[in-house]
Amino acid sequence: MKKCENCGMVYSDYSNFCTQCGQKLGQTGTIPQNTSGFTPETEAQTTPCQGYQGFNPVYSPGYQPSAHATGFSAPGKAVPNGEVMRKVRELGSSQLMLIFTIIWFAKVGLFVFARLFNPLSSSSSVFNLLNFLDIDGLNAVVFTYNEISSISTLINLIPTVLVGVGLVMTYLSAGDKTPSMSPSGLTIIKVIYIIEFIFKCIAIAFLLILSVAAIVGGDSEFIEDLIGYGYGDEIRIIGIFLLVAVLIGGTCIVLFNVFVLGFLGSLTATIRSNVPQEKFASILSVLMFILGAFSALNLFGALQRLTFSPGSAFLSFVISASNVAVLILQGVLINKYKNIVRYGQ
Repeated sequence: MKKCENCGMVYSDYSNFCTQCGQKLGQTGTIPQNTSGFTPETEAQTTPCQGYQGFNPVYSPGYQPSAHATGFSAPGKAVPNGEVMRKVRELGSSQLMLIFTIIWFAKVGLFVFARLFNPLSSSSSVFNLLNFLDIDGLNAVVFTYNEISSISTLINLIPTVLVGVGLVMTYLSAGDKTPSMSPSGLTIIKVIYIIEFIFKCIAIAFLLILSVAAIVGGDSEFIEDLIGYGYGDEIRIIGIFLLVAVLIGGTCIVLFNVFVLGFLGSLTATIRSNVPQEKFASILSVLMFILGAFSALNLFGALQRLTFSPGSAFLSFVISASNVAVLILQGVLINKYKNIVRYGQ
């Protein structure tokens, strides 16, 4: 503090001259009495920024920062990852998951039984097409295909059975008492779908080449030696239909498998990292419901055949019903998982 020796006024250390008499101020170590009643105690009690309340509202009592003024917004109510993962495990060990797994294996058993009971049912449409086009030379090829498909049916079911094993492993892992789930079951399912996707792409490429070859080389010597002379136009018709079917169906198959693999990848990453992800869950659940609705149309076709062939029609009805149930349950489970990750429900 500084004191004016002439009039006795006290100023702060930053003042150099007295405002009353103009005398140069000198340094003093004591604080003299002030008739205004201002004391050190009142100075300590004074809010440092009190004098600036009118200029800076941040220091005003009750001030609440706004998102526009401060550049940030208050976060919404977030669900902790631990709570989300707990609900994911509950879904994985639920009765719905158990029913889905049981129906999955039931579908496999029904398919095997159907192939043994009526091995020609899968190629009946092929026979109808050949009869319509009157190409007797290809009948031997179709019969050979039936012999091969009867053997390959069991081989083709191996991936489906392994997917079922992965579902069982996932169900058991979700229901155990370990701190975290094991991703082994989902890893098996993902690997199976990757391998199937590769083979599907190879088959699509082969069918594209075959359809183009049929359109271009319908009158080639190879075709004439195989089925006889004069069937060039019929072969071209088959090639055109095959090309259109492969382009449309192949595109849908590729996109669908991309969605499935993307979802399985996010689901596996969720279990491994305990950070919930749900890539492609929305679109995949919708596609499952759509496929289930289209599959339900086969139920009416099976019912129409009950009067002609009750045994075969009933078996076809049960198989179609199992396919519909699997697709619908898949859509429900994926949709529930999406709601858990997004909304904690």
